[in-house]
Amino acid sequence: MTTAARPTWAPAKDGNEHGGTRIFGPSQKYSSRDIASHTTLKPRKDGQDTQDELKRRNLRDKLDEHDSDVEVNSVDDDEDDTEALLAELKQIKKGRAEEKLHKEQ
Repeated sequence: MTTAARPTWAPAKDGNEHGGTRIFGPSQKYSSRDIASHTTLKPRKDGQDTQDELKRRNLRDKLDEHDSDVEVNSVDDDEDDTEALLAELKQIKKGRAEEKLHKEQ
């Protein structure tokens, strides 16, 4: 027997329902995967930069304040860095001078 001799999915019936001529109406059932989900976004709460908070905030003043803080800190950092580098350079020169003395002896 060949593999074609298998029963069909829907057994043969008499009348309008035999073969592929069956007419199916729309089903009243649907899958949960067909339902639209996540259709809304979470609203922001107070303190999370809502639109009203952003409108009330003066961003120009905040930017100017931040820029002035950065300039002051950068000047202080530059002075501290310069002092640290000079101290390190002094130690290196001292070490090289000691090595030179050991080689000469």
